[in-house]
Amino acid sequence: MSKEKIKVFFAAPNHFDLYKLFEKNLTLLGYDVITFSPKPYKYPNFKKKLINFLLKTTRIDPNYKEKQRLLQQQEQLNDKIASTEVFDYGLFLRADLLYPEVIDQVKQKTKKMIAYQYDGLDRFPAIRNVWDKFDVFFAFDPFDLQNHPEKLKPLTNFYFDMHASSREKIKNNSLYFLGSYSKDRYESLLSLEKALIKCKADYELNFYLEERYLKKIRIQPESKIKFTSKRTEFSDYLSETESAGVIVDISGNFHQGLSFRVFESIGLQKKLVTTNPYVKEFDFYNENNILVWDNDTEKLESFLKSSYTELTDDVRKKYAFSNWIRYVFDLPPFQKITLPENN
Repeated sequence: MSKEKIKVFFAAPNHFDLYKLFEKNLTLLGYDVITFSPKPYKYPNFKKKLINFLLKTTRIDPNYKEKQRLLQQQEQLNDKIASTEVFDYGLFLRADLLYPEVIDQVKQKTKKMIAYQYDGLDRFPAIRNVWDKFDVFFAFDPFDLQNHPEKLKPLTNFYFDMHASSREKIKNNSLYFLGSYSKDRYESLLSLEKALIKCKADYELNFYLEERYLKKIRIQPESKIKFTSKRTEFSDYLSETESAGVIVDISGNFHQGLSFRVFESIGLQKKLVTTNPYVKEFDFYNENNILVWDNDTEKLESFLKSSYTELTDDVRKKYAFSNWIRYVFDLPPFQKITLPENN
């Protein structure tokens, strides 16, 4: 008699289709997954838009649009969960993007509710309005954990096992970056680019931002950093990183937690250039593999010429999605994932 599959309700935003890789990997690992990634609200017709305008300007019902958004999320959710009586786990990424009423609907059908916030709490403070709805709440930013030790459990990001390739496939020493634009990130990347030119290194550095903001950016004409408003799916981004030799991680001032790029470098066994010094505290840190960029061109040039040092299998497997999800669900065997003290 075959063992019944574990039923998982998975909710995540539609950010570069990251949720699709979650769903695919959960399915490959044998879970029965229902995925909920609510679509952005759009007025179904001009009449609804006009009603919202009138109710808002006359202050009869300034929250009309929010009510319509809630109804849309509830309708989309009902279509997903109507046929399922009980979920073993509910896994939520960026739960601040869902209405509390929607989370409650899932909670009524779910044995264990779990949330993971892969961004700083101060950047999206609305998460505090719903975190009591979860049995376990994981966060990756050390400062958030210090400030809310009674609410949060430590957790890192990970790499998807299915995209991890061997170090032998790396055939160049080019550098690759793709990330959302911010002013401080751009300034850091410009500084790195100047050093890469001095090192005569090959590189491809890209920023994503919405088209309406493109004209507002003061682009440096001598720079080869590219700007695009075309969305790149996460799976396509991973394919680009596979063809590069070095992954670039410009963390910005959003949080202190380690981005997905750090863990992709572990899975793909590639070198990493990062602006996040917190990486030095982790068990996988090796100065041959990871350079914390501090505007030292000589150090960068030496790093690019050095050989990659292979990590142990235990360390690599620890940060793989297959271990990450078993740890999150508390389904042994797994390696425990914690955060080191931030010095």
